Amino acid sequence: MKNVLLLAALLPGLAGAQVSAEIRLDLPAVLPQLVVVSPGIQVVPSVPHEVFLVDGFYWVRHDGGWYRSKSHRGGWVLMKAGKVPPGLVRIPPGRYKNWKPEKGEHGDHDGHGHEGHGNGKDKDKGKH
Repeated sequence: MKNVLLLAALLPGLAGAQVSAEIRLDLPAVLPQLVVVSPGIQVVPSVPHEVFLVDGFYWVRHDGGWYRSKSHRGGWVLMKAGKVPPGLVRIPPGRYKNWKPEKGEHGDHDGHGHEGHGNGKDKDKGKH
């Protein structure tokens, strides 16, 4: 009985934290290489939506709200404004929609990419 009461007491708080949503994003099955745009924030380039990867979750800004999912293929959940990473909130809307990285920018899917590195131009070229 105590477990039922505890669960009933927690449900209103949990229900307010997130709402399941049926949004459909036309994203490729295999995403292009992610690009680090800020510490801890990667963006999916060249797609018609602003899709970010932060701490293992995909985030998308859609119809004025922020949605989160473990997979870019679906399962998007509408998040309350206070639950969105502050770094994402500070990004101006539309900045990364259909965005293409400049030459030399790259990233990777495990969060270790760096902007502007790995373009083949090594300052110490010839020094071994």
